Amino acid sequence: MKIILFNSPMNHSNSILSLFSPRLPSLGLGYLASNLIKNGHEVFIFDMEFKKMNQKEILSKLKEIKPEVVGVTATTPNYSSALDIACIVKEFDRRITTVIGGSHISAVPIETIRETDFFDIGVVGEGEKTFSELLNALDKGKSLKKVKGIVFRESEKTILNKPRSPIKNLDELPFPLRLNNIKHKHSPIRGSKRTFSMITSRGCPYQCGFCDQGVFGRNWRPHSAERVVDEIQYLMVKHRADFISFEDDSFLVSKKRIFEICDILKRRGLDISWGCSANVTDISPEIIGKMKDSGCKIIYLGLESGSDIVLSSLKKNLEIKTVKDKVNLIKNHGIKIYGSFMIGTPFDTKETIKQTINLSLELPLDGVSYHLFVPYPGTPMREVCKEIGSLSYDWQDYSKQSSNPPYVTKGLSKRYLLRKQLLAYLKFYFRPGRAISVTNGLIKNRI
Repeated sequence: MKIILFNSPMNHSNSILSLFSPRLPSLGLGYLASNLIKNGHEVFIFDMEFKKMNQKEILSKLKEIKPEVVGVTATTPNYSSALDIACIVKEFDRRITTVIGGSHISAVPIETIRETDFFDIGVVGEGEKTFSELLNALDKGKSLKKVKGIVFRESEKTILNKPRSPIKNLDELPFPLRLNNIKHKHSPIRGSKRTFSMITSRGCPYQCGFCDQGVFGRNWRPHSAERVVDEIQYLMVKHRADFISFEDDSFLVSKKRIFEICDILKRRGLDISWGCSANVTDISPEIIGKMKDSGCKIIYLGLESGSDIVLSSLKKNLEIKTVKDKVNLIKNHGIKIYGSFMIGTPFDTKETIKQTINLSLELPLDGVSYHLFVPYPGTPMREVCKEIGSLSYDWQDYSKQSSNPPYVTKGLSKRYLLRKQLLAYLKFYFRPGRAISVTNGLIKNRI
């Protein structure tokens, strides 16, 4: 079958602060495409986060390719864009089957299919096996009721099939398809122009109340260390990569696997710089030393708040003292640190927000993100937000760095949260010496 896959563009309603948001290619679509190609399908990917396409350009591709199926991946922040794409497809030809996948449909499958007829089918959870089985059923005219992991519309009914079990052995998947014409764009401290992202594990064992694991679940499943280094070597040879950004939810879950990856990199003589996201509690002197020796240049930490009370309420299982100790440990090894913070959680007050900003300025961080708290569907905190403060049910408000926050906790206002967010960025990045460094970085990376 002929399939077009779209990564819908992110809605950055606050264009100034979007400069601090990295832009990454959709590895989810890459995995999906390579698996479909392996099974004999003809696949075309358009990553609109990198190359914007207007309605005329989308229609041109539909006329040229004549797809039987169009798939769109969407998080909640880019769901409205995904809906626009599906609308264009259906207006062009109602016979084209439209499929939505990603975290939004996985969090609210029945509601998503019910609220629009632009999407025919939703893939809930991991997509590789489900989408292949779905295409086989569509191609042969079989009933969709036996395809695990989908939600679909049949006459006036919305049917949610049984869930599909997560893939146990990720090494059985081929390398994700990567587009040669995509220019990877990151914030100034996230590596060089030849940065490539990788995902080496799925699922997250931690229980943070603000995080949705509707796609990959809480059961952590890794690629083997050999497979990870094989892909790194492939990217170095095929794409001349000189920096790898590991985008796992938490890269350091298994100390044994990290040691194996570092040892194999050294044994093969691969001179590659890399960065990863980590849970603060997984940091240790032994691990940091090993990572530094094998090319680790930066670690991204979800620090979230400067208040122990807020951290505990978010189920972060972290204390400020631990944060300070681990950040200083990383810094003493000469590794850069990028910290992510949240402003306006259900448990925040003006005082705790002040503590968060002060902590971000006190720590020896090389870069930061200050995100206004967003209660994504499928997260435990969303239920809390329904009881505390005001919550928007318009998905267009759930954009990255939104100028219209979808949630405002009790006792605060949208204007106050937006002002504190902007002031936090100004305080951090425009301290003496910092402004010149950031400006040079922006120019160098052409963000």
